[in-house]
Amino acid sequence: MRVQVIGGMRDRGRADRGQADRDQAGRRAGRVPGRAVLALACTLATPAAASGSFECNVEDKAVSVTAAAAFSHGFGEALNNFRASVELKARPPGATTPAAPLELDAQALVHHWLHGRELKLRLYHEGPETPGAALELVIETRRQAGDETAYAGRYHLTITEPGKDGAPARERSYKGRASCSVG
Repeated sequence: MRVQVIGGMRDRGRADRGQADRDQAGRRAGRVPGRAVLALACTLATPAAASGSFECNVEDKAVSVTAAAAFSHGFGEALNNFRASVELKARPPGATTPAAPLELDAQALVHHWLHGRELKLRLYHEGPETPGAALELVIETRRQAGDETAYAGRYHLTITEPGKDGAPARERSYKGRASCSVG
């Protein structure tokens, strides 16, 4: 077989010579060779960052909670527009916390974790509604097998109320099931 170099490319015979000439002409005309197109396509095919949202719910005989936010996929899952509502359905006699649902924003969200199969939220609030009172809510959920969007787990709500007339503070705890939807 006769091998000769044409424009920097090896030509392995008469049949391949036409392709070498077309490749050489394509470069002169500003066209990109096929390998370069493939390399560019692979580079651009990397996953792009996107956004999603979640909503967590607790609904039992003592407590009603809704927490929701938007987040970014891949960049630390930063949360945007976090909102939560906590309502105590069963208030013991003499409770000093307000009966209306407590509306919370990102200032109450002291920790969150949205990574892999887990979604966890920790909220803490001391507000002017009742001086000396505090609320701490922890929601811990895991993604359910077979459903990328469904998370299930538990919640633990602790409410501390100041004692009346110098009495020690009272602490009440509620525990139960929590569910979240992530998309």
